[in-house]
Amino acid sequence: MADFQAILPDAINNGSSYTDDWVDVSTANRRKYQNMQLSMAAFDTNAATITAYGKIGGAETFTTDTNVFGTETSNMLFGRKGAMSLAIQMQPELYIKDEPKQLARNYITHTLYGVATFTRDKERVVTMSFNV
Repeated sequence: MADFQAILPDAINNGSSYTDDWVDVSTANRRKYQNMQLSMAAFDTNAATITAYGKIGGAETFTTDTNVFGTETSNMLFGRKGAMSLAIQMQPELYIKDEPKQLARNYITHTLYGVATFTRDKERVVTMSFNV
């Protein structure tokens, strides 16, 4: 058990103390861990904290009686129809270019747009926090 408690945090944190004792994940998966800022603290007796940032960050202290994840607080954005607006920020432009040595043309469009909630629509949107 002591070996496991030393090796697991090292593996999750991509440490180098026990590299002969675990096989690393792929480079793509290691980058996912880094992007979600996944880390694990050292064990204190039989408890350790794993943290990450992402869609849901559940927490659990595994004990004999309560092997379930703890309370998770999430936020949801609700809005009425028309609360969000698609705003074109630049007049669309069309470029037509002949393809060399072909009887064809390229039609290239260019525009700039964004999604926004304008002041007049802010009363149509509400954020709700809830615990799972």
